[in-house]
Amino acid sequence: MVQNAEEFDGMEGLPGLLFPFVPHSIESGLLQDSKDEMGGFPLYAVVGQPGKVWATKPASAVAVARVVEVTVGGTVAENDKYSVTVAGTKYEVTADSDDTASDVAGKLATAIDANANYGASASSGKVTITASTAGAARNADQFVVDKTSTAGTIAKNEKTAGADAVEGGTFIGIASFTTADCMHLGYGQGDHVNVLKKGRVWVKVSGEVLAGQAAYINNSSGKITASSSSATAITGGVFKSNAADGRLAQLEIA
Repeated sequence: MVQNAEEFDGMEGLPGLLFPFVPHSIESGLLQDSKDEMGGFPLYAVVGQPGKVWATKPASAVAVARVVEVTVGGTVAENDKYSVTVAGTKYEVTADSDDTASDVAGKLATAIDANANYGASASSGKVTITASTAGAARNADQFVVDKTSTAGTIAKNEKTAGADAVEGGTFIGIASFTTADCMHLGYGQGDHVNVLKKGRVWVKVSGEVLAGQAAYINNSSGKITASSSSATAITGGVFKSNAADGRLAQLEIA
């Protein structure tokens, strides 16, 4: 008897075991994590990483906003002019007689903050300019700094480039059953795994399921269920048999 076999309606099933005489669509991938099961669990892929699959859904990365720093330093004199040009729009301030570099930075921040695409703040002579919307859309904007002062300084530093969020893992199929031995009862990181994209397969379910019900993956546990609460639908997924919680059911993906 193979480990993890269960009987269902007089038939022996194995998680991930495919049904004969049913058309199947199967692809293979290289598993990026590990799973102590021989099959029947959901698999995920990430856009831009062909051939790689995950047994645990990868989370989406957070988009990064572009940050540019402008530093004002040196000696500031009355009527000195300092400017920052952002994507062709010039923001210029004039120093008063008692202004310091920090004062000039504060004035520049106030002026630049009027730009709807950026927010700006100043501290200790440094202006931090942050894109209002995270992502790479603002990376092409040109920043040019200038001054009339001979003793004062102004410089820019491209601190952080904007970056779009990487799409998280998307469900691509069910891991089909693999043979096991006493040393390896499941899939390890770096193993090749067959991904059932269409067809019929045995899966262990969470909660009772009934034939004809749509199939889902619980977002927290990653288990296959008939409950749509906090779950992601398996497109074309329908249960073809009844099963109690923790038992095996036939899942068909059309």
